[in-house]
Amino acid sequence: MSGAARFLLTGLTVGIHICPAPFEPGARTVLPKANDPEAILSARISIARALATQPPHSTAAFRSIAEDARKHSFPMQELSARLALLEAERSRVGKLNGTSVTDFVADARFRGYLLFARKALALTAVP
Repeated sequence: MSGAARFLLTGLTVGIHICPAPFEPGARTVLPKANDPEAILSARISIARALATQPPHSTAAFRSIAEDARKHSFPMQELSARLALLEAERSRVGKLNGTSVTDFVADARFRGYLLFARKALALTAVP
């Protein structure tokens, strides 16, 4: 992972209203008007997806984002981060833990996010 990408992800990880630490100055230049926690979470998910394709494959960022989204009541961003985690695990290992997919699908359906549930089920299909 490049130093700039790691710095950006770290800067977004400590965003306003998402974590207690203040914004890093470098991240502020990338997202100068990002005071909206929902936008910050979405940007963090996009960056973590890109970084998950590079060795070492780290899924910790997705877990952190999902936890932050859950704490601040952003269910769509939480499910998006959890789905990205499942996608990263599938690409890294080649298959998924059936229990984690089942739990995700049940949670997404319970919350009414059926598209997330369908996307997770599609990950379990044999290519």
